[in-house]
Amino acid sequence: MTVYENCVGACKLRLAVPNTHAATLGHTIFGDTEVRVDLLDHEKVHARQQDRDVLFLPKNLWDLRDGVSSYEQEARCSAAGDC
Repeated sequence: MTVYENCVGACKLRLAVPNTHAATLGHTIFGDTEVRVDLLDHEKVHARQQDRDVLFLPKNLWDLRDGVSSYEQEARCSAAGDC
């Protein structure tokens, strides 16, 4: 897992999704600030989701149009340890 913190330039593409502080592409996490442990845990869930489903990115972005995707719900639940 590679983590880029205080990311600028091209990795700001994650701003396409409002209220996003990090994005995961494969096993690389791009963060807009120093990545906190809870955010890192959340993004690691997204990395595992991408390993399971090659269509993760388009499905997740499509679902986010209407609010919270099932991938996001799973990541929040798993990272918080309450699922």
